[in-house]
Amino acid sequence: MANPDSSQVARPRLARLLWRAARLVEAEIQTRLRSSGYPDIRPAHAAVFAFIDAEGTRPVDLARRADMTKQSMGELIEDLEKKGYVRRVVSPEDKRHRLVVLSDRGRQHVADAEAAQMEIEGLLERRVGAQAMRSLRSALRTLVSDDPTPTRRGRSRNGAAGD
Repeated sequence: MANPDSSQVARPRLARLLWRAARLVEAEIQTRLRSSGYPDIRPAHAAVFAFIDAEGTRPVDLARRADMTKQSMGELIEDLEKKGYVRRVVSPEDKRHRLVVLSDRGRQHVADAEAAQMEIEGLLERRVGAQAMRSLRSALRTLVSDDPTPTRRGRSRNGAAGD
């Protein structure tokens, strides 16, 4: 294996830094949620909570938005349904489809998770400064908005067919 040159040692790979930052925030959110009465929520459940619409969302759409298989999303939905965070209901627009909707407990969890996230972002901003946080948020928004990069399943992150 080749030795990394000094520029790689002094300058960690962006992917690693993004991964570590995401894990740091994720772990802190989990800690706060556990202490707020949600010991049964796992980080994987965020794939449902982050992409569900207020009026409910079809499981296939949740899977697409979260860039995961329908089967994996179905397992998360089933787990959250058993725990009382979501319900599956018949779609009022198309009786052939079912929607995943948040229960009262699910809505409260989303509100508490949002509050925890805002608190953590405030801590991070105090650590690095307001301007650095604005720049980071702007740069990340630019990187992920209308991303034409194909996902694992051949669709772009914005939902268009990938190459």
